[in-house]
Amino acid sequence: MHSPMHTSLSIWIDGQRHVVRSLADAIDVVRSARHPLTHYSELLVDQIEAATSPDLQERAWRAIVTWLDALRATAHSGVLEAA
Repeated sequence: MHSPMHTSLSIWIDGQRHVVRSLADAIDVVRSARHPLTHYSELLVDQIEAATSPDLQERAWRAIVTWLDALRATAHSGVLEAA
């Protein structure tokens, strides 16, 4: 579950910078984000935590990116920015 990304992902949520380099980092971001979508994110966390094989890890990363896109699409101006 702790496989690193090839590059890091830097996300700003409510003025706080989060750097995602691993699936464990992604779990921390999902759990710490203050946004209405995070109330429905436990299934995403379960998927990330269960990602033990390379195939499942790839799917977990795709799920994280999709979740971040959904957050970005519904965020108020300045709440969520990817760098």
